[in-house]
Amino acid sequence: YFGHIAPLANGATFVSQSVPSTMTVGQTYAVSVILRNSGTKPWDKIGSPGDYSYAYRIKSQNPPDNTTWGTSFVPIPSAPILPNQNTTFSFTVTAPSTPGTYNFQWQMNQGLVGWFGDKTPNVVVQVTAATPTPTVSPTPTVSATVSPTPTISPTPTPSVSASPTPTQTP
Repeated sequence: YFGHIAPLANGATFVSQSVPSTMTVGQTYAVSVILRNSGTKPWDKIGSPGDYSYAYRIKSQNPPDNTTWGTSFVPIPSAPILPNQNTTFSFTVTAPSTPGTYNFQWQMNQGLVGWFGDKTPNVVVQVTAATPTPTVSPTPTVSATVSPTPTISPTPTPSVSASPTPTQTP
């Protein structure tokens, strides 16, 4: 008798996440989710390229499998993720094209097996309309060319010199 061997089990514990609470319609944002493999089974990118039927990933929640942020899943960044090891899912999301309030929440998933572990805490994201960029009208430019004013030189004034006029004496 070799004792009881527990089956491998999936588990995921939320560690942290970074996501803006306000976004502008259509803009892209870098986000990250950190989860710990709290199960007894390594997380792997099982399957051949293009066939990730049993692969581990995070998938969108609230509602499940939504594409609010431009994708419904993000594959594990490296493999394997061993039990008690953390992994960081860093990815880019695109804010919805309509202003409003949207939920940002994810959970681990193994393809064809299902959801497991903690859901990330829901972040309510306020998506706002883009602020219009003011249109600047060009200001007309007035330019004037000033011709040089001619310089007037003083003209010599003729001087009168008086010569004594002889007078006759009687």
